[in-house]
Amino acid sequence: MSIKTRVEDAERLWATGRREGAWVLALIATAATAKKRYPTKGDKEGFKTFICDIARTIITGEVGGASPLHINFYTENRAETRTLEDIMYIELRCNLVHEAELKDVTFSESTSKDDRYEGTLNVPTKGRAVIPDFWVLNLIAAVKAAPENTDLFG
Repeated sequence: MSIKTRVEDAERLWATGRREGAWVLALIATAATAKKRYPTKGDKEGFKTFICDIARTIITGEVGGASPLHINFYTENRAETRTLEDIMYIELRCNLVHEAELKDVTFSESTSKDDRYEGTLNVPTKGRAVIPDFWVLNLIAAVKAAPENTDLFG
């Protein structure tokens, strides 16, 4: 069992339409990769820092290049924001891994257009955020491209 196995299983689940299962395994692989990158940080801090490191890939699907330190989603109350790393850690990772369900996030069903996925993104102040389901593929790409995993993915 390894990060590579979690990634391969996540890809299989995505291919068979099991989106939440793909997210669970991709998030586990992400947490393990974050621990390799930041071994002295706690789980939460290391995971969230790693998400900031790979934010560009999660949002755009493009591997490499500099990521912004934080991605803030402005809500309908422009004075309030929600960060990508909080959504990924609290609302996805913690809820899926510890409680086996999503509470504050829903995945939009993606469509394929011109060999690219498209999906809905909506991050309100209160209520459920909607994020594109295909971001899991971008998360997987970031885990595979992480220098810490070169020995696993070449």
